[in-house]
Amino acid sequence: ANMDEILDKGYDLILVVKDNLDFVTDLIDKKGLSLKMNNRYYLVEHEVYGLTEKIELYDRKMYLHLYYGNIRAQKERNDFLKEIDHQSKRLDQKIAKKTLRKEDIKGYDRYFSLRFDQFGFFESYRIKERAIQKTTDSFAYFAIITSQKMEADKALTIYRDRDV
Repeated sequence: ANMDEILDKGYDLILVVKDNLDFVTDLIDKKGLSLKMNNRYYLVEHEVYGLTEKIELYDRKMYLHLYYGNIRAQKERNDFLKEIDHQSKRLDQKIAKKTLRKEDIKGYDRYFSLRFDQFGFFESYRIKERAIQKTTDSFAYFAIITSQKMEADKALTIYRDRDV
């Protein structure tokens, strides 16, 4: 892998990783609430919360820096809930048509339980509150991996200053 080549040549590594990777979601599940709620993790310079966890990744010792931005979380949550409301109104319009079948209504089943009558026509829906809550709970996390041991604030500073 490219990461191995970089590390084998003696270079240090710092990169942002997707927040839906298993090792990131595992850390969010394990420490996310504490990260959000504990003031000691607040990084004043960056206006986010951050912590560092040593991990094993591809048989290498790495450092996973997890961050949470509460300002960003509120904006993402508001935007998402507006979109859910918009989708709900579109579903109401679709019910009123009384001609739509399952194949006509795709992409709504992640956040809505859709119900069809005995003839296969769309007749009602219910919002999946748990699915929506799970999604909104994961907003505003982001992660950086480094090959060198450092604190979360230093990793974020280096990453943000990389192109300056």
